[in-house]
Amino acid sequence: MIECGYEAAGLLLRHLYPDTFKDASDDAHRDGILLAFDQGEFFDRQDPSISLHGIGYVYVPQSCVEGECRLHVAFHGCKQTLDSIHDDFIRDAGYNRWAATNSIVVLYPQIMTSANNPNGCWDWWGYAGEDYYGQQGKQMSAVRSMVDRLLTSR
Repeated sequence: MIECGYEAAGLLLRHLYPDTFKDASDDAHRDGILLAFDQGEFFDRQDPSISLHGIGYVYVPQSCVEGECRLHVAFHGCKQTLDSIHDDFIRDAGYNRWAATNSIVVLYPQIMTSANNPNGCWDWWGYAGEDYYGQQGKQMSAVRSMVDRLLTSR
């Protein structure tokens, strides 16, 4: 909760998993591991239109290190890039504490600003190419590869 009294992450995750969702404590996230990883292996670094950052993050609750867990992908908003707000979204959006309590791994793929994307937004208008909105879009294809890696990394 980013001091606004609105638990967006908790409400979203509760909506996705209504039958098994448990309330989180404020310090639940301390039981997990936040890891930075090289996103560059999931996209063509020579293609500036993709606007993906070289670094992504994944939060792994302690219960998921050896156990079975769900996976949630948390997309930051415009102007919430690592270069703009550092890791504030990753640490303070609330996903980690809810994820720790409910055995959910959280993938935080990252965008960066570019000439075609000055506000650091995920592509919702086509700056990365005509297929931006589908599974074959450059960004979604990269994120899907990240998800696949996480799902097969056991």
